[in-house]
Amino acid sequence: MVVVLPVMALMTTPYFKLSILIPILVVIGVISLAKRQDINVFFYIIIFLIPFGEYRKIGPLNIPWLLAMLVLAVAALDIVQGKLSIKALKGKIWYYLFPMLFVNLIATGLSPYPETAIDAMKNWLAAYLFIALMLLLITERGVFKDLPFWIVVSVSLGSALSVMGVYLGIGYDLFTDEGRGQGGAPDPNNMCMMIIFVIPLVVHYLLYAETFIARIGATFLLLLNLLAVLSTDSRSGMLVAALIFGLLIIIHIARIKARYIRLILPVILIGLLALPMVIPQKTLIRMQTLTASYQDKSVQRRGAYIDVGIRAFMEQPIIGYGPFTFQHIFAESRESRKFKREGVRGEELRQAHNTYLEMLVGSGILGLGLFLGVILQAQLNLHRARKGLAKINSAEYSHLILSFQVAFLGALIYLAVFSDPYHKFLLVMLPLSELALRYTHRLQANFNQQTQAD
Repeated sequence: MVVVLPVMALMTTPYFKLSILIPILVVIGVISLAKRQDINVFFYIIIFLIPFGEYRKIGPLNIPWLLAMLVLAVAALDIVQGKLSIKALKGKIWYYLFPMLFVNLIATGLSPYPETAIDAMKNWLAAYLFIALMLLLITERGVFKDLPFWIVVSVSLGSALSVMGVYLGIGYDLFTDEGRGQGGAPDPNNMCMMIIFVIPLVVHYLLYAETFIARIGATFLLLLNLLAVLSTDSRSGMLVAALIFGLLIIIHIARIKARYIRLILPVILIGLLALPMVIPQKTLIRMQTLTASYQDKSVQRRGAYIDVGIRAFMEQPIIGYGPFTFQHIFAESRESRKFKREGVRGEELRQAHNTYLEMLVGSGILGLGLFLGVILQAQLNLHRARKGLAKINSAEYSHLILSFQVAFLGALIYLAVFSDPYHKFLLVMLPLSELALRYTHRLQANFNQQTQAD
């Protein structure tokens, strides 16, 4: 009844798409409460909802925002009662995040497009709140067990919806955008980035599966997510996914033992043979036009974005025009008139399709430098955590951190063709890197004490 009644109620409203999430959220709650996890279950629901941007709103109400306010209230109460320590917020990433916020505030104050810049600043403030909550609430178990598990589950579910819509025609109008798979994400490119992020984590579960059934399940999820990349019809996404998958093979070649080869090689062979049949014909045609940019409007537009962005940067190199204002600069450029489609409203307002260019134009060299600085600091934190875990012979945890590093790298590469400086999986990696290093130091201290005691 807990599941059936809310589903039936939602099916009679304009928000019927939300009904698909009800059973899943109930399962998350039951599992979390059964395990008596230290973290507030509502924060895991926020994490789970990341791939479902199309389903997260009921009218003007944004479900993750409501949950975040609830979690924030609980966290504040726990701090007052001494159950949480404000010291948990410490981290080197703030050395870059606070100056970056200050730079963006100045850029917003000076922006010729204040309305857009202010809206972008609201997103940045929400991003900082998300980071702070992760630092406060995610436990050691959360870093090494729960968080990666729920990320894999949620993205794989989105991939399943995308594959269902594109290849099976089930929920075609719900889970596709003009024939491109988007699952529950706002658009196919967003979905593709999340799949790229999750592939290294799925490979981790495959390599550390303890039973044959678990290996079969992980293999199925890997194939599902790879197929979902194809369903998004994102050429750049396919290239990045292929690059990351190749990197994973190189990194883990020593661990692929005989038992894995007997399972993986036939699957890969079948996959390669089936590839021409599952790639949509229009995607094959689009892939072929990459070598002939003069025939491909999309490639030409991306070149135009770079030209416009460089000119804008040269005019405002230090502080920029305000966050996420590239779209207005492009709309006023001569290039926008070249690519405008008659009868399409708002066509001239186009993002840079490049997060780094977006940051450069929006907040200048200062903003981009600090943005790259926090990314570098996060990768450095993960590297130190992985090395520390290897020293205490925690191979599985060390491998998980390596998987997060590759996932992070895949997301960073894809952000060169996708505009979203506050994508949730990018934000997840910043506090996660601090937490991984923090808990690694704790595990090292426990290991050293146990060694001395022995």
